[in-house]
Formats: sequence, C-alpha cells, structure tokens
Amino acid sequence: MHHHFIDYYAQGSSVVHQLDARTKLIVALLYTGCVVAVNKYHLAEFVPMAILPFAWITLGGIPWRFVGKQILLCSPFILAVIVFTPMFDNSIHRITINQTTFTIAGGYIVAANLLFKYLLGITTLVGLASTTRFDHLLLAMRKFHLPDILIVQLAFLYRYLFELIEQAHQMLRAREARSVGRLPVSLKIRSSKTMVAMLFIRSYESSKKIFQAMQARGYDGKIRTMRQLRLCCADIIVLLAVIFYLYFCFRLS
Repeated sequence: MHHHFIDYYAQGSSVVHQLDARTKLIVALLYTGCVVAVNKYHLAEFVPMAILPFAWITLGGIPWRFVGKQILLCSPFILAVIVFTPMFDNSIHRITINQTTFTIAGGYIVAANLLFKYLLGITTLVGLASTTRFDHLLLAMRKFHLPDILIVQLAFLYRYLFELIEQAHQMLRAREARSVGRLPVSLKIRSSKTMVAMLFIRSYESSKKIFQAMQARGYDGKIRTMRQLRLCCADIIVLLAVIFYLYFCFRLS
C-alpha cells in the first residue's frame, strides 16, 4: 500500500494547492468551528455554508467519486448516532414551507442537523488532505507552536501505518497460499489470534530496526525539513474572504 493513499491528490497544482498550508489549515478550523456552532434545531444555515467545501473540492480538482468514498468510509459511525437521535428528543417544532406549516418532532431535526454537519465537515477535511501535502500540514502545525511530541507522533503514524498494513496483508496472503483459499471460517477466526500476536511481534522488531537506522543517521527526536512555508497576498485575500463569508452565513440566520 502506497503511503500517499490518504493525500493521493495532494500533489496537484491547482490554485488551492498553491495556497500556504497555514492558510488552508486556518480556513478548515474556522469553517469546522462555525459548522459545529450551528444550533441543533436550525437547518437553513447549512445551505450557504455548503458553498465553501463545494468550491474547495471543485477548484482543487478532486474527483467527487473519491470524496464520496471517503464519506461512506466513516458513515457507519455517524449513521448509528443519527438513527437513535429521534428517540431522545420528542419536542414538537413547527416548520413553515411555502406558507404551509408542518409539525415535526425535534429529534428528526437534530438528526438532519447532525447529518449536514457530518457531510460538510468530512468534505472539508477531505479537501484539506487532498490539496495539502501531509508534511506541509505538519510544518504548519509547528509554525503554530503545537507540541513537538504531537507533530512527531503524527509524522510517524502517517509514515509507518502503511508499513503495518502491508505486513498484515503479507500474512493474510501467506495464510491463503498455505490453505489454497479453502480454510474454514472457524479456523480463520482461531488463526487470527495468532496472526495478531505475530503482527505485534513483527511490528515491534521492525520499530527497533527503524529506530536504530534513524539514530545512525543522527536522529535526535526532532524532525527537520528543508521546505519552508511562505505567505503571499493570495493567502491574505482568501483568509479575509472566508471570514466575511462565514460572517455572512451567520447573518442570514
């Protein structure tokens, strides 16, 4: 598995890709905060707020099919919450559409509110990850003086998570080769316990070898990079435009 699976489209050259990583990170945080701050019984605010993630994905040249896959990947968690939300809110609310008044339980409004927040939030996150290289995001976090230990942990997680997944795939392929693909389900479940233990041991051994190699190259606990971030006029304009845009969205409510 290639380690660019998460930010596969981050190597592009669109106008969004060319923005500074700090600008995109601030925009994503401001927008996410505003989406979360929407009242749980309000839905109209989400209509104008959908413009930013839509423009982000479109201008960044990110295929909507790819965005849809990422949304579906995390959907089971939020859908479980949405399904049970109407059971905990029986308050009655009246909604007027084209001079026609409808009565609906508050739980259904809250469920729709959570769904819109999830869709807008995850789309913005996909846009950020797909238009910004991960090492640039880490550099932006360092510029914002986030704890070094957090940045180092994220960097290692990004770099070596796929190494762990690749080892798991190799073990699964080896089991399929030994059983010619005819291993009963009961035996697969029993063998999985041993495979998890072996994966832990192999990961531990690999981590020691990797750490020794890093020490041989002079690693002292700090990640250094030759890349430098640089703000330009376009970044300032985008930040101001997003602030006015979010203010306008809340004024409409």
